[in-house]
Amino acid sequence: MKRLRLFECSRTFYQRLHPGLRYVLGIFLVMRMLTSMWAALIAGLGPIQVIWEGEPAYETIHTAYPHSSPMANLLWGVWYRWDTGWYMTIAVHGYGDPVKTVIFPPLYPLLTRLVGRLLGNEYLLAGLLISNLSYGGALYLLYRLVSAEHSDSIARQSLVWLALYPGAFFFMAAYTESLFLLLVLLVFHSARQRRWLIAATAAFLATLTRLTGWVLSVPIIWEALSATGWTSWTAHVREWFRRAPQAAPGLLAALGAPLGLIAYYFYLFAAGLPSVDRAFAELWQVRINWPWISIIEAVRDLLAGPPSLVQAINLMMLATFLVLTAISVKRLRPSWWLFVLGNLGFFLLRDYPVRQLDGTLRYLTVLFPCFVTLALVIKSRRLRIGMIVCFGLLQALLLALFVRWYWVA
Repeated sequence: MKRLRLFECSRTFYQRLHPGLRYVLGIFLVMRMLTSMWAALIAGLGPIQVIWEGEPAYETIHTAYPHSSPMANLLWGVWYRWDTGWYMTIAVHGYGDPVKTVIFPPLYPLLTRLVGRLLGNEYLLAGLLISNLSYGGALYLLYRLVSAEHSDSIARQSLVWLALYPGAFFFMAAYTESLFLLLVLLVFHSARQRRWLIAATAAFLATLTRLTGWVLSVPIIWEALSATGWTSWTAHVREWFRRAPQAAPGLLAALGAPLGLIAYYFYLFAAGLPSVDRAFAELWQVRINWPWISIIEAVRDLLAGPPSLVQAINLMMLATFLVLTAISVKRLRPSWWLFVLGNLGFFLLRDYPVRQLDGTLRYLTVLFPCFVTLALVIKSRRLRIGMIVCFGLLQALLLALFVRWYWVA
């Protein structure tokens, strides 16, 4: 009887929710359940060779994840992979041990540290909770943002494309993608409503989550000028000076993003740690080069062999997003595609000879305007179904590789 009442209460509560929120919850719960089941199934197929065993970032697992039961391993231990080790290392030990950790901004590991202590030193579980709650919030903000700009139908399709994108499982892993996307969407949502203090704070925190957050200053500037009725093709010097005081709150909000970067650099300097630039160059062998160089080198490596499935997917997804970005210039608000251009430019400037286009699948996940563009241009039902199947299968494949300790991004 009690179970029946509980079920009825839950059903009534669900029915009273806004239809958009119900759709968001449905997308989140379905993807969370499917992802967990698939990851557990793949992990249970047999022994997994741990690539990082013996490395400092991996050895933190004994502190961040103090379990050994098979069930716990299948439910959340299976998510301790690759960069998760770096975030857990920072959460447990802080920066400087090893020094290579300085390239990972502090907000996500700091939140993991705080929540992990509240959970009795369950740092991996804390990281997963933060990521999944952020993912749910990001889906809701994306729905609100797109439905206000376009329609409920386009908003729902955008959520589907985001959730099925081949690298979308990173939103549910102990990585920064979901927290960063949540903060980015909060910036756009707040700027659209002219809530500049919230936009500035979210931009500041976004940069402390991922260093590419500094590019948010450009979309905020556009929104600030747009709020005054300014348009670039009608602007004159006299008009600029006349409208500048009206745009001042928004223009000040744009400082939030670079201030996050400055704050982190100041912390590293005060702590006697190397700068991010130095760590990238000396410890990770990453350098700055012309944007097209990494693409050319990646194609050359792929053709020279041995063939790499992940690199082929990287190139395919990057090409797709470049096309979507070009289309978005005519279909979306300028602030949206400016954000995409800034991120793509920053990413492609990075030359990593060890593995060209490293992390492409992850970095593309947060470019939400491309998923909106996809929803706007895909009208054919057959094409939509075909792409949904293709995206879903690719995500399942990449997640399986990720679980088995193969590098995918």
